[in-house]
Amino acid sequence: MIYISAHLLIYPVKYLYLLVFVLIFSSCGRSKYVEFDGNITGISNGGFVINDPQGNQLISVLISDGKFHAKNLLPRPGFYDMFITPNLTNNHKRKLFEIYLEGGNYTITSDTGKLFLYPTIKSDSKIQNELSDYYAIETAQKHVIKA
Repeated sequence: MIYISAHLLIYPVKYLYLLVFVLIFSSCGRSKYVEFDGNITGISNGGFVINDPQGNQLISVLISDGKFHAKNLLPRPGFYDMFITPNLTNNHKRKLFEIYLEGGNYTITSDTGKLFLYPTIKSDSKIQNELSDYYAIETAQKHVIKA
């Protein structure tokens, strides 16, 4: 008959608990939040919406007195569709813009008369800042060509 000491059975279990704890702890950092602060002058009853590539709404908030704030869990970093509508009852003047989101803060500024142009977006995301720079150059070049 073989006798197994109790401490030999408990010893591997301690490492199993440690492994489970490490896996749970490491998975906690994967969920990222995205936070928006916006100032769109001239809008008193509008909306700000972010959709994923499949068309599902990620964020939808009201713009009141030109300001809005939103915070939501981001499923994954990537490109999303953004639109700003100046009037909720008549939203035919909306234009979709591409935005790159990853966890962090985004500050969006524009005004009602320029909603057809890509808004100014400041963020910690290098890709989004490059995208904003691209659209700023594109807008400037359009005005140069027309002149």
